[in-house]
Amino acid sequence: MAIRDRIDRGEEPGAAERNVRRELGSEALIKETTREMWGWGALDRWRQDLHYSARVLGKGPGFTLQPRKRDHGTVRKSKTRGAM
Repeated sequence: MAIRDRIDRGEEPGAAERNVRRELGSEALIKETTREMWGWGALDRWRQDLHYSARVLGKGPGFTLQPRKRDHGTVRKSKTRGAM
């Protein structure tokens, strides 16, 4: 609508679109602000985190799923026990 208004006032279509985009700012920022205003921000962030986690897991499943060595609560004794 703003582009049409600028074209009606005599701007070229390409220049009108660039100027409107520059005035509005980042499209991603507008989407993020709108989502926060809906009140679903926490749920949306959780969804984004889950999506990112799945993507990272898909890129390197071998690294992500490697078994870890566990100590199982054993206590290692120091050679310098009581040397202070």
